Amino acid sequence: MQPANSSTERTPLLPRPQWAAPSRLCVSHFLSAWNSRLFEFGSVLFLTAIYPGTLMPVSVYALVRAAAAIALSPALGLWIDGADRLVVVVELTEGDNLARQNLNAQIRRIDLICKLLSPFVIASIDEVSTVVAIWTTMAMTVLSVFAEYICIEQVTSELSLATASSLK
Repeated sequence: MQPANSSTERTPLLPRPQWAAPSRLCVSHFLSAWNSRLFEFGSVLFLTAIYPGTLMPVSVYALVRAAAAIALSPALGLWIDGADRLVVVVELTEGDNLARQNLNAQIRRIDLICKLLSPFVIASIDEVSTVVAIWTTMAMTVLSVFAEYICIEQVTSELSLATASSLK
């Protein structure tokens, strides 16, 4: 006869609702950060391949992008500040400061990995073929939108269910 809590009966460290939503949030963030960094670096590579003798198009692109960021940042900041975006992390971690710190650390690690690896990956692909790199960037962006949406939708519905059940 085996003890009640034997090695054949494994209990998860965290019940599914406590780890599933943060994992989906991290997957969504990874896809978003990866594609953002991939496009940022790839766009410069692509423009230099299209206009090989000059850096003027790259400079104009960077100037327009910076000007747009300066012009649109105040309005975008007000819009984002109007939303309760931090509530998602607080609800995901259920008021547990250690869990919140761990989730924040995971998200920062994801950012750093994406900043380091995605430019390397797109540059490596571009070294073989710029056309393949362009198509890779487009395909990854288009396909990941669906995965990001599904992850965020599941996190939102999980939080809605948790909030509704806690109000009862």
